[in-house]
Amino acid sequence: QLAQTALERGLADRAEEFAARAMRARPEDSVAALMLRGQARLLSGKVEAAVQDLQRVFAERPSASALVELARGEWSSGRQNEAIDRLERWVTAHPTDAGVSEALGDAYAAKRDAGRSAEHYAAAVAQGRQTPALLNKLAWQYLLRGDERAEQTAEQAYAKAPDNPYVLDTYGWMLVQTKRIDAGLPHLRRAADLVPNNATVRFHLA
Repeated sequence: QLAQTALERGLADRAEEFAARAMRARPEDSVAALMLRGQARLLSGKVEAAVQDLQRVFAERPSASALVELARGEWSSGRQNEAIDRLERWVTAHPTDAGVSEALGDAYAAKRDAGRSAEHYAAAVAQGRQTPALLNKLAWQYLLRGDERAEQTAEQAYAKAPDNPYVLDTYGWMLVQTKRIDAGLPHLRRAADLVPNNATVRFHLA
């Protein structure tokens, strides 16, 4: 509990310390603490040590959450293709795992592969994971690939989270790009008010 609280507060060193204590106190149930230590090490930049922890967690207790954390670690260590391959294998074996489908969409988005990113985001949405953040990411990937579903998806995200600055930015930018400037500008201005230091939002408003 202490390790989790410290991790949520961004106190990586404290989280690692508390996790190590928990592992010593209850070695028979150390996997959860090992997971927290791996996450803490990843947060503090101890990437290789984090990957080792997370590999042990996944080997001892395979789960979607352990997989996503391990893939994050591998990605941070420069092994992007290995991370994607690992996620792809899981999705093939567990095609209804929306969380891993979203993580795979994130990975392809980072590689600027809008087609594959949209494919996996859409799969996660179809599996019932219809959060504003996911819908917004899917809308953006659709926009990048010129898919006519982009605006409809952005509207769905906006309907769920009309005060989310990133949703407002995506929806407003799409309206502006389709020459509906008067409709789009209020959304872009609102987004800029909410996150005034975000360079992408400022660019879209300019």
